[in-house]
Amino acid sequence: MFAIVRLGNQQFKVQAGDFVRVALLKSSKETIQLPVLALEDKSGFLLDASELKTVKVTAKVLRKGLSKKVLVLKKKRRKGYRKTRGHRQNFTELQILEIASGSNKSSVSSAKIVSPKKSEVQKVDVKEKKKTKTMKTATKKVVTKKSGTKATSKKTVAKKTKTSTKK
Repeated sequence: MFAIVRLGNQQFKVQAGDFVRVALLKSSKETIQLPVLALEDKSGFLLDASELKTVKVTAKVLRKGLSKKVLVLKKKRRKGYRKTRGHRQNFTELQILEIASGSNKSSVSSAKIVSPKKSEVQKVDVKEKKKTKTMKTATKKVVTKKSGTKATSKKTVAKKTKTSTKK
């Protein structure tokens, strides 16, 4: 089950247990309710606004911080003009705790993260590429002059190339 929620001017596709970085939220609460735009579960996609009022997405505020610095460089060539500015965007990191819609509930405890076992991972066999004899055809342009008019014809010349295999 996943939901599409709105935070600020952005929309996010979230599931129970997801971590989401959003623009800085000014609320000081530890848990917040997010407005839902759409919901997908086993029965299908739910878009009706009256039914979406019963859907609640609960998120926990983990931390607030600054993202990595983005450098902005201004330069005019041949003038010796250079300016460098840095910008760090504020963000809030959220963890989606649960998506509840009437009788259906998806929470962090029921969300399982499954990683493949080493025995299940198939080993890919790398096949040796065998180089074989190739026939390439090249076209050669032949120009002949006939009493003031130019006539051109094309001849096909076959080139044989041999390549050996390394074993």
